[in-house]
Amino acid sequence: MEKIANVNVNDEEAALHHRIKMGDREAFTRMVGLYAEDLLRQALRWTRDCAQAEDLLQDVFADFWQDRGNIHLSSSLKGYLYRMLRHRFLRLVARGKLHEEASEYLLRHMHRIEHTVLDMMAASDLEQTLSDAIGKLPANMRLVFALRQEDYSLREIAQALGLAEQTVRNYHAELSQRLKHALLAKHPDISHSLLVLIVAGLIQP
Repeated sequence: MEKIANVNVNDEEAALHHRIKMGDREAFTRMVGLYAEDLLRQALRWTRDCAQAEDLLQDVFADFWQDRGNIHLSSSLKGYLYRMLRHRFLRLVARGKLHEEASEYLLRHMHRIEHTVLDMMAASDLEQTLSDAIGKLPANMRLVFALRQEDYSLREIAQALGLAEQTVRNYHAELSQRLKHALLAKHPDISHSLLVLIVAGLIQP
């Protein structure tokens, strides 16, 4: 009985999608009514900002309507919208406000440890080393770094990126090692204690 119910839902989604592809605005409005609440809830979990979440959702529905003729469903309509939302969110992280805030965090952190660093090396040189190292990270690893600066948990990051939590943990651990290696390569005289202090401040446990 459960399988039959699921087939009916899929058939309804397929029919709804077909009407939308044909330009049926009433069908589009029904789709928004069916899925907007759940998608907004997910967007809020990711962004933790009501206005930002609403903007993401509006963009998703606007993109869906604009590109409706080229959209082919391989799974559920809700699943397709969810993937669109996730893609929009990741673009926000990679190019937008969250990425900028992560960069600002790096600068703020460097100012906090500047007095310790000045006894050993120029703070600006150390900052440049870290900035270069972060810029060379693989895309997913940069996203993990940016989201950790926004206090997202590793589990939340895994959900946002559509990855296994262990994969994100592996990225997190490798990120720490890469920054340590970058610092040691450019500043071989840095003490172990200072190295730990800097990396621990940037890569939250």
